[in-house]
Amino acid sequence: MQKFEAQQQGAAAVPTTLDLSELGEDATGGLGGLLSQLAVTLGPVFLGMQFGSAAGHLAQRAFGQYALPLPWPESTTLLLVPSNVARFAEDWSLPLQEVQLWVCVRELSMHAVMTRPHVRASLSTLLADASAHAAAAQRSIVERLGEGMGDPKSLEDVLSDPEALLSDLITPEQRNLSGALTAQTTALAAYVDHVTARIAESLTSNPAALKEAWYRYRIEEGKGEQAFAGLFGLDVGRDEVDRGRAFVQGVIERKGEDALTRLWADEFSLPTPAEVDAPGLWLARIGLLD
Repeated sequence: MQKFEAQQQGAAAVPTTLDLSELGEDATGGLGGLLSQLAVTLGPVFLGMQFGSAAGHLAQRAFGQYALPLPWPESTTLLLVPSNVARFAEDWSLPLQEVQLWVCVRELSMHAVMTRPHVRASLSTLLADASAHAAAAQRSIVERLGEGMGDPKSLEDVLSDPEALLSDLITPEQRNLSGALTAQTTALAAYVDHVTARIAESLTSNPAALKEAWYRYRIEEGKGEQAFAGLFGLDVGRDEVDRGRAFVQGVIERKGEDALTRLWADEFSLPTPAEVDAPGLWLARIGLLD
C-alpha cells in the first residue's frame, strides 16, 4: 500500500537522499544493523515466495479445490480444473467422461466430510496451531541469520551447522501437531478414496483402471502438494497414502463398511496417529470392537 501511494503522489514523494541517522547508530557505523534489519524484513517475503511457488506447482496438477484434504471457507460451490482433468484422462488413456465423473464424486464426497462442523473445527484448530508454531520457528531462524550478518565469523558459524540452524523448525509441539493433523487427513482422504472407488464400480466401464490411475497419481512426487502441505506440517506422500489405505482395509476386515462412517460421526471419533497405524485400537476406543 505504501508503494502504491508513493507512485500516486508522483516523483516528489521519492526521497533523493537517505538520512542514515534514522536507521540508528549501528547503521552509521557499519552494515551490521542494516543487514540485520534487512534479514528480519525479508522473512515474510521469503514465506510469501514459498506460498507462491507451492501454489504455482499445485495449480498444474490439482483437479479441484480438495487437492489437499483440508477444509475450505464455507461455500455451496465446488471448484474444478477441467484442463488438468482432461490431461490426466489423456495420459492414462481413460474415457474423459468417466474421469470427470470420478473427480466430481471425489470432490463431492470430500466436501461432505470436510464441511462437517466437528471435522472442520478439529482440522482448523490443528492448522492454526501448526501455522503459529511454524511462523515462530521461521522468525527465529531469520533473527539468528540477521544477528550474524554484522559479523562474518558469527555468520559463518551459524551457516556451518545447518542442523542446529533448522532444529527450531521442528519442535516437539510442532511434531505432535503435525502428527495429529496428518493422521486425521490421512484417514479421511483414504475413506473418501474408498467411497469414490465403490461408487465408480457401478458407474464406469473400467473401475479397476480408474482406481489404479488415481492411486498412481496420488503417490507421484507432486511438488505442489508436498510443498503446500509442508507449509502446514502436513504429509501427503506415498507412505501416508499407503498408510490410509491400510487403515481403511483394516477397519473393513474387522467390522465391515459401515464402521468407516464413524470416522466423521463426531470429533471424538477422529483417529489418533497410533490408531491410524492400528485400526483395532480405533475400533476399540469408539466401542465397535467386541
